[in-house]
Amino acid sequence: DDATDVIGLLDGDTQEAVLGQLDVDRRERIEFLLKFSPDSAAGMMDLNYVTVDKDQGFEEVARLVRRYEARTGRFPTVFVTDDDEVLGELPGHTLAWVGHGLAEITEHLRPTPTVRYAQPNSEVIEVFRANPQSKIVVLDEDDSILGVIYADDLLRAIEEEAGQTLYE
Repeated sequence: DDATDVIGLLDGDTQEAVLGQLDVDRRERIEFLLKFSPDSAAGMMDLNYVTVDKDQGFEEVARLVRRYEARTGRFPTVFVTDDDEVLGELPGHTLAWVGHGLAEITEHLRPTPTVRYAQPNSEVIEVFRANPQSKIVVLDEDDSILGVIYADDLLRAIEEEAGQTLYE
């Protein structure tokens, strides 16, 4: 999302030149994020997370986590869903409790606040203040996960809001 913020400041020709230098995966992610208003929840969201269904087995979850780690070098944020409904975040240490499926540990999921992708930054900040979690899930029209907003991006938005207030 930081790259999207920088590329979003460039004119169209320069954007295309920069995007043309990126690998296909990064280019597609940035082009997707550029479609949204930078002053909305989607404009703050990140695409670095893993989604698993509550009925998936440990082996499948472990495969997704390993693939994410190989790509990024970091352990992913893992959200558990029931069809498209967000049940919560699966803390990494909780994976040790998983036997055959995630359904048996859903009571150990961290509740995660959600916002709609078009909500303005000011409303997203209010959700964060009311739920001082480390992240907020961004949902699309059909309630499926579109992205995640991490605390560092929320704190940056709060600082920008405070700075704008000083100049008004």
